[in-house]
Parts: sequence; structure tokens; C-alpha cells
Amino acid sequence: NRAFAERLGYTREELRETPLADYYTDASTKRLVEDEGHTRALSGAFVREQRTLVTRNGEEVLTILRASPRRDQDGEIIGTHALYLDITDEQQIQELRRKERRYQAIFNDPNILVGLVGTDGTVLEINQTAMDYIDATHDEVAGTPIEKTPWFVHSETAEKEIEEWIDRATDGEYVQFEVDFTQPNGESHTVGGMFRPVTNDEGEVVSLIISGRNTT
Repeated sequence: NRAFAERLGYTREELRETPLADYYTDASTKRLVEDEGHTRALSGAFVREQRTLVTRNGEEVLTILRASPRRDQDGEIIGTHALYLDITDEQQIQELRRKERRYQAIFNDPNILVGLVGTDGTVLEINQTAMDYIDATHDEVAGTPIEKTPWFVHSETAEKEIEEWIDRATDGEYVQFEVDFTQPNGESHTVGGMFRPVTNDEGEVVSLIISGRNTT
């Protein structure tokens, strides 16, 4: 139908009399051959499977295929009816949710100090494990350069080192670090970890994740 043709970027006339497999990804074509989906539909079975189509410009379209036998007026099977349900957006939403759950699971690990900062070093988010080491609230450190927060402000050396690590990570480098800081109760700690660049789809660094463990 027109919707199928337009979703793939063709006209119905262009699609007629062409092999359907031409519009599948290689993996879906392989599955089509291996599981004989259309053959089963031609044998009278109802088929429900996942297939990935490819548009004219190369975009992949994830679909649920529902195929059933097509019969003539005498009840003889003469082909298949194939309904493709486009679930690309739904799949992307589910994938984003899975990524968010994985991110939160790591971010909220009680054994790791984790922070998200901008490329200028400004604190965007800090987990509770890190907050437990200082006498301040999240609102008091959010928006503050990480080197000026209570973790490091006591040490000019630490401030300079962190500025250098942020510059290197912003350039795309994974930077290992080790830094000493003192809690309000006077206890000294050593934290070792990593500055990791976070990139967008164009490969540009848009933020940094800092993660570390108490190695005292």
C-alpha cells in the first residue's frame, strides 16, 4: 500500500514486481531464508516475527511482521498478506529507558563516587556516595566548578590538577587520576578513578563523568 511505499521512500510503482528481500537488512534476509516465514504462510500458517526493513536512504525500520495466507474465492492459497507494524520509535524509547536504568544503576552505586560535570568543570550531578564525604547539600555544589567544591577547595595542588584533567578529558582523553582530600571531621582520604568524556552523535565531547573509589 501507499504507507508501506512512502515509509521506505519509494512509490508503489517502483516496488511492484521487485523481490521483497531487497528491502530487508542482510540479517532479516538471512532469517527469512532460515525460518521460511513466507513459506509457512503459503502453507496456511499465521506468522508473527520481527523484521528490519531498509529505506531508500539506508535508514533501518524495525517492524513486527504479521503474515497470513492469501486465498482466492475457491479457498486456494495464492500468496500472502503481510502487515508491517513500524515499531522503530517505540524500540528507541525502550532502548533509551534501558540505557537510563543502566546509567542510574552505575550512578547510584554505593561503593563508587560519581559525578557528571560540564566541559567547563561545572557540577551537573553528584551521587549520594560522594555527597556523604562533605558537609554540603547537592544544591550547594550544583553549578559550581568541581575544583571549587568542598572535596578539593582545601588544596591548591588538587585544584590545578583537576583543571588539567578536565582539559584533557574535554579533548577526548580518558584520564586516570588520584587525589587526596580531607573530610570536615578531619579524616584524610585518597580517591582514585577516571575522567571519562561523554560524546554526542557527532563525536563532540559534551560532558564528563568522574568516577572514583576510596583507596585510602
